Amino acid sequence: MKAKVIRIGAIIVISVTVVFGGWLSYKYFFGGEKPEIPLIDPNKAIATVGKGEIKESITASGIVALAEEYEVYAEGESNIVKEFFVEEGDTVTGGQLLVNYDVDDKKEEYESKIKELEINLQNEKMSLRSIALPLSDTEKKELENSIAQAEKTVYDSQVKIDNYEDSISKQKTIINNAKRDIDNAKRNIDNAKNDCEKASKTVDDNKELLDAGAITKEEYDNSVDEHKKYSDTYDDTIQAYDDAVQAFNDAESELKNIEKDRESDEYTLKNAELNLSLAQSKLQKSSNPMSDEETQIKYKQQQNQIALTENSLSDYKRKLSELVYSTSSLVSGRVTEICIDEGTYTEENTVMLKIANFDQLIVEASIAEYDAPNLELGQKVIMTSDGIEGKVYTGKIIKINSSASAESTNMGSETVVPIEISVDNPDGVLKPGYNLDLEIITVDKSEVLIVPTASVIRDSETKEYYVFVVGNDNKIKKTAIDVGIYGETSTEIIGGISEEQRVMATASEEMVDGMAVQEAVVFANAGASQNKKSDDEGKGEGGMMFGGPGGGMGGGPGGMGGGPR
Repeated sequence: MKAKVIRIGAIIVISVTVVFGGWLSYKYFFGGEKPEIPLIDPNKAIATVGKGEIKESITASGIVALAEEYEVYAEGESNIVKEFFVEEGDTVTGGQLLVNYDVDDKKEEYESKIKELEINLQNEKMSLRSIALPLSDTEKKELENSIAQAEKTVYDSQVKIDNYEDSISKQKTIINNAKRDIDNAKRNIDNAKNDCEKASKTVDDNKELLDAGAITKEEYDNSVDEHKKYSDTYDDTIQAYDDAVQAFNDAESELKNIEKDRESDEYTLKNAELNLSLAQSKLQKSSNPMSDEETQIKYKQQQNQIALTENSLSDYKRKLSELVYSTSSLVSGRVTEICIDEGTYTEENTVMLKIANFDQLIVEASIAEYDAPNLELGQKVIMTSDGIEGKVYTGKIIKINSSASAESTNMGSETVVPIEISVDNPDGVLKPGYNLDLEIITVDKSEVLIVPTASVIRDSETKEYYVFVVGNDNKIKKTAIDVGIYGETSTEIIGGISEEQRVMATASEEMVDGMAVQEAVVFANAGASQNKKSDDEGKGEGGMMFGGPGGGMGGGPGGMGGGPR
């Protein structure tokens, strides 16, 4: 995107004609002799320092968008949308009904759960009362039977556990034997392997002897047979080792099974002993249940269970009372999107629809990275559209992204910085999605001291700016200045010279103090002509008229409209 720069300054007239100035330059520098300097009216090559205004802007394109889109979320937990009362494009007001939920099943579920909990609560309260009641004769008889059964279980379990010791001892002996067999098999493998390797080497040696005619074919074949015998023996020892390992693993597995059975029977024994103890204790306290700590604890536990049931009952009653049957709009605007269908299950974070205020619009734009440093929040923006003839909208920058991004163009890709712009008085004609031409005012100064940009030179060594001030004797003097805004046609002066002073309208580095204006014009035009030639040959830095380093009208650094020289 190209920055557009506007300069409106004091009226400055530069009177040197291109052809005449070029001829003088040629004669002066290339003609072999210094031409006679004509008497030129100094006022037409001189600019008067005056006040004016400087404006700079960045042009871009943008797209109209909604400033804010309100999302309507589902209410309640896991509701089902039963019916929408609006459609996309409808205008709604605050408080207007938007959607109904299908909560009949949930209502029925809560009511059923409440009844169930009320029954549980009654049963738990009766259980609480029963804990404090003494046992009946029938219950005492049942306890006595339980004691007898528990005693038998304890005895049987103990007998089985005692028998496990002998089984475990025998199984450990089997495991030790299996370990010994494994060790023997390992040694047999090593011996067989050594015999096999020796026989293999003998075969290799006999093959060489046979090839050399030192032994008979029969002797060689005997060595091959011997090697095969040792190889078969080696295979047998490996199989014997695998069998020994398998026997060992089986023995260990059997030992684990025996120990597991013993643990199970020990667990059974403990449970039987516990049941026996409980039954005996319960029989002892049957006449006064609340006399022991255990019954008191059970009584307290039952009280806690009653409290939990009461809490659950209260919770379901609350859920029933908080059932959401519908959702209404909290804002006024237009429905831009229905996000889900009727019959959809929703959670509290489900977006059902979106509502936007079309009286509040923004423009989204992307600014090239070269122009982005000139952007500031609050800068004025002028916006027009080819589709809305004669209409001009205004706004200001309200957001500048903190990071840049890549954007595809016809030429490839460029780095841009996204921004957002407010729109004053959208008037209902602008629509989201419209394209707008933007002019971002980055500089807007008035009543500042200015000179032609072509009159300003920057020293390549000291980096200071200077102009050539014209004295009353029409001779020039190099004068250092402080510059503010450096523009294409005009430059702001903030120090070094004052209003009404006269300066050379187009300056050149070849100018020196004491030079007459007429002579200085020759240098200026010679420099301008040379820069024009460089531009035409594709070597210059670009310009409108006679641009390039060193002076002239328009173009690169040093020309009117160019950068610092």
